Amino acid sequence: MERSRWRIRVVVLCAALLMMALGLRSASAQTFRGSIFGTVTDTSGAAIYDGSVTAHNVDTGVDRITNNTRDGG
Repeated sequence: MERSRWRIRVVVLCAALLMMALGLRSASAQTFRGSIFGTVTDTSGAAIYDGSVTAHNVDTGVDRITNNTRDGG
């Protein structure tokens, strides 16, 4: 009877460790950064030089403003 309890404890401990390891692995894939790629153009499709681009985070209300390059990127 004591041997059966010991096996159950080992199985429960191994299952808990496995669940924790899988949980930590999936959590490490989260990131708070992103990228936006594109070209700023006018209505004719020509690249706009030195235009201003603003990205607004709706959740935090934070704006990121940058100027594009000579080729509109």
